[in-house]
Amino acid sequence: MRLIFPFIALSLLGCRPDSNPPVTQEIQWVDAETEALARRACYDCHSNETEWKAMHALPFIKGWVTGHVLDGRCALNFSEWDQPQPLATHATGDIMSGRMPLEAYVKHRKQGRLTLEERITLAEGLARTMANDPPPSGGLKCSPYADTGL
Repeated sequence: MRLIFPFIALSLLGCRPDSNPPVTQEIQWVDAETEALARRACYDCHSNETEWKAMHALPFIKGWVTGHVLDGRCALNFSEWDQPQPLATHATGDIMSGRMPLEAYVKHRKQGRLTLEERITLAEGLARTMANDPPPSGGLKCSPYADTGL
């Protein structure tokens, strides 16, 4: 037991959450309320501004969370609006249907939970934002959901 504890402690100290890639071009939101809702409920997985928590560094959690974040960024990334976002058109339907934010996310991040009124506000504001500031057209440069099985 005395030999195992130092190994576990050192391995945990050596782990740290992933860092975020740079923001290349931010989406231009049509209003502050839509932006605030998106930042609260979407940005941890759909931007390069993920708020990594210390628990995300734990080996048994890191891979799962990192996979979801990478999948989310691949599907829709508000921080790389200069890149094609071919799945962005699905976002409003996913918000309204309750598919997004993921239940696993809101279970651990209560601020991500949206009321029906907030879902409507976010979906409508996001639709107006994308109409006003569409991303460039093009195909996916990654494979969403390859690691998570979603």
